[in-house]
Amino acid sequence: DASVKPPVTVVALQPNVPMNLVKSTDEMRDLLERHWSMSTNALKSLPNDNSTRFVIWPESPMNFTYASDQTFQQQLATFTRQNHTSLLFNSLEPTLTNGFYNSALLINEDGRMIAQYDKIRLMPFGEYVPLPQWLPGASLITGLVGDFTPGDKYTLMPVGQHRAGTFICIESAYPFIARRLTSEGADVLINISNDGYLGPTAVMRQHLANVVFRAVENGRPVLRVTNTGISARIDAYGHVEDQTAPFQPDVRVWQVRPSMIASTFYTRHGDLFVYLCGLAVVGFFAVLVRIKRRS
Repeated sequence: DASVKPPVTVVALQPNVPMNLVKSTDEMRDLLERHWSMSTNALKSLPNDNSTRFVIWPESPMNFTYASDQTFQQQLATFTRQNHTSLLFNSLEPTLTNGFYNSALLINEDGRMIAQYDKIRLMPFGEYVPLPQWLPGASLITGLVGDFTPGDKYTLMPVGQHRAGTFICIESAYPFIARRLTSEGADVLINISNDGYLGPTAVMRQHLANVVFRAVENGRPVLRVTNTGISARIDAYGHVEDQTAPFQPDVRVWQVRPSMIASTFYTRHGDLFVYLCGLAVVGFFAVLVRIKRRS
């Protein structure tokens, strides 16, 4: 019963990592230190109430690779144990066929990696090239940020007594992903994103608008945590709260409770209403054509 589950205290990080893909060793060290210090300072400001703590880092151009970086693994384990928190972050994870996933990984309070979601819907020409391999010259075109392998599992992540469904960046524009995560049992939805590639354009507000629809469709709160903005909390009724300003480092602390909405029509039936409307329109025009022929 969602009503008896205690809330989760979420620390949402907006680190504002610069968008240049190539970074020096010193830049990477300083940027990682920014993540640690912003997260630690936010956690220190919290009351000592033994509530479940959950730090979220956004999708990032820093290219963390948890599987092959033992130093980073140890740093994450130390951070989560010392601060009694779990942590969700973006990572470049290897596949079994020498490819890579764009992944969201969850480290628990014991410092162990306990869940991995691999991005299912990749961005065309950004994360893969949607051209058939037999097309001449197709192999010469590469994605803007890499050539990734799509995932195929709708992974739920345990956060205290709750379950979170995470989707990454442009996946906010595809209703079926949030719907599937909700139908699998997600109490709260999380969208980690990096919208800085196109600069200070309307894409930031467009992506924010996307997650408003995902919240209302499924009756679930959505936590939108971004690298460069706009980060915000959206409740199950679509109210946008506590927005960040774009292109500046920021932190948000949210008390998150699961929605009291058990299930919505959309979660249960998907686009059935859309299909029925489409059939009604086709039927209406068919009747008009028939009447016109008779007259």
